Amino acid sequence: MNNFLNIFSKKNLIKSIKDFSSLFFSNVLQKIFGLIREPVLAFFFGTSNLFANYLMIKTASDFISQFTVGNSLRANLLPKFTKFYNDNQQVSLKNLNSFVKKFNIYIFLFTQILQSLVIFYFDFENKLVFFLVSLFLSFIICFNFYNTIFLTILQAKGNFLKYAKASVLNAFVSVCFLYPLTLFFSVIGIVISRFLGIITLTFSYVFPMSKENRGANLNLSYSDFNIYLLILNNVVPLTIITIKFFSGTDGSNTITYFTYAVFILNAIFTAIITNLNTLILKYNSIVKNNIRTYFSIVLVIFLGISFYSFVNFYGDYIIEIIFMRGAFKISDVLITSSLLQKITIPFLLIFIASILFQTFFSQNLDKHKSKIKVMSILFISFLTISYLLISFLNEDHLTSVIYFTYIISIFLIIMSLYSFIISTNENK
Repeated sequence: MNNFLNIFSKKNLIKSIKDFSSLFFSNVLQKIFGLIREPVLAFFFGTSNLFANYLMIKTASDFISQFTVGNSLRANLLPKFTKFYNDNQQVSLKNLNSFVKKFNIYIFLFTQILQSLVIFYFDFENKLVFFLVSLFLSFIICFNFYNTIFLTILQAKGNFLKYAKASVLNAFVSVCFLYPLTLFFSVIGIVISRFLGIITLTFSYVFPMSKENRGANLNLSYSDFNIYLLILNNVVPLTIITIKFFSGTDGSNTITYFTYAVFILNAIFTAIITNLNTLILKYNSIVKNNIRTYFSIVLVIFLGISFYSFVNFYGDYIIEIIFMRGAFKISDVLITSSLLQKITIPFLLIFIASILFQTFFSQNLDKHKSKIKVMSILFISFLTISYLLISFLNEDHLTSVIYFTYIISIFLIIMSLYSFIISTNENK
């Protein structure tokens, strides 16, 4: 009861509102920049095979990003960093900085090998162009990993406003350079614009932080990166990436329709869900309570049902207004709108699952190592088996993608409910 009252005390309530607001509005700004970015890509590339090939190689790099940049890394490290800063008034980041730089060498090599395999296995045209794209993507992942570690420290210190500003700066610089660079350098221009945004963030915020060398040493080691925990933290993004990759394996441009449809869903939901997940993880690491989780689920269900109703009536108009210009044609509008309507419900389930998982991640995970290992192996096994079985369906590829999305989303809800029950029983 005291914990419940503590959460809703005036001081904590005001801080929670301020933290959520800074994260929310930064995400809104990023989504606005994304709303500029995606139509620019649609204008230049539409649903062309060139863009489809770019999305395939980017999906390969996104797979690595989920372990080095995504929410899984943040969820893995935020409780540790939060506790360390609560226990120490002054913290030195010298050892942390050294470790991250060394680890980035392995990340670069692994990412480059994976992307090269995709380029040659799917026999892309203009292999040299896509090899250059892969090099930029590898550097982007390395800088993003470096940035993510230090931006997670900002969150651990409770400096959500500074974190929000840094994230907005990255997106702003990237979108400013997108049009001219894409105009002159095609798909290579896309990755150069992203790279410029990331290094701007690095020099403006991360490098100054990395020079903090007074106080207790914050150390990071390979043992802090539990592969099973990273997989479990990543079940939602890995699911989306796998579906996206699957949509492009037939060599057609289906992956482009899927990408545009998912962009709309992310633009609507991510600004809210990502921030709610971060706050649940942050505050549940200190005070165990499921009130925020219940509120988040109710909010997402309400938004999901409202959006599903809206997209069924006005889906064509949404896609037309956002994307239909340049190389993006009316036929692309109809296919993308139809796909958006069909994947909204399973994506709503996926977003709910991501919220349910946060309560589990805020627990003392050392007590659940065996459960984490089992759930991670079960997830990878189910994902792989489903991928193979769907591949053998005698359906058109777009229908297979929809089936795959439904199957995995239902599985994620079941597994997330199991993890939530575990954490709820522990908090009693």
